[in-house]
Amino acid sequence: MQWDAMPRPPCAVASIGRPLLASLLIFAALVLSPAVATSVDDLSFAQWSSLPGWVQESVTKGDPASRYAVCLCLNPFYQRGDFDGDGRADYAVLVTNRRDGKRGILIVHQRDHSVHVIGAGHPLGAGGDDFKWMDAWRVADRSPSKSDGLVVEKTEAASALIWWDGKRYRWSQRGD
Repeated sequence: MQWDAMPRPPCAVASIGRPLLASLLIFAALVLSPAVATSVDDLSFAQWSSLPGWVQESVTKGDPASRYAVCLCLNPFYQRGDFDGDGRADYAVLVTNRRDGKRGILIVHQRDHSVHVIGAGHPLGAGGDDFKWMDAWRVADRSPSKSDGLVVEKTEAASALIWWDGKRYRWSQRGD
């Protein structure tokens, strides 16, 4: 028997059908893509309730709400620490820039409810303006300014400390 005369096995696409294949591809794209809450309605009640009212207001009103969406791409999606050194709890929330999809961190200081964005289109140090590379983060006690800082990491590759110098956030590379 010649090779070109041998029966061919059925194509996998033909055997499961194109509509089913399309459904599986869409499902995989939704499941495997990181979650971005495009509005407050996309956060679960428990997620939304875990943020204090003053942080909720800072994230949902004015310029931050129109430019950034809360990103559920890492767990936890927020951190709590005294980032400005005033003795009060401040919050850092993962966000995505609505315009270009770049990820970053939105920090709200409790003292004056000021909002500071790192990444998400605003470059800082070697982290650049898109923090999609980040796969872990945590609060670090006592940065160079004696306030809490944020350690951002690409696990098993590099990490940095983000800290407040009294006027702006700074980047200190820790390892790579």
